[in-house]
Amino acid sequence: MKPKAFLSFLCACSIPLSGQDDNAGSATETLDEIAVIGSSIPELDLSRSSILTKDQVNDRQIDNLVDLSGLSPNLHINNNSIQSYGDIITMRG
Repeated sequence: MKPKAFLSFLCACSIPLSGQDDNAGSATETLDEIAVIGSSIPELDLSRSSILTKDQVNDRQIDNLVDLSGLSPNLHINNNSIQSYGDIITMRG
């Protein structure tokens, strides 16, 4: 073999060894401790919401969404059958 070819062969074989860690098997790595800080979820403010019980729905004989829209101030139901895509139900808030 020519000396240049032999030298380049040795260099090519030693390149993967240069990336190896000397202490690869001797030391174990540990992760740093992570602290999670948070707060509890605040209670919901239901003072401006519409809450209807089962008894209220039965007493007022609510059978469909149109009847329900009269009891909830931000519930609007448009069912005029003009739209080809059906009824429109919107709720604000």
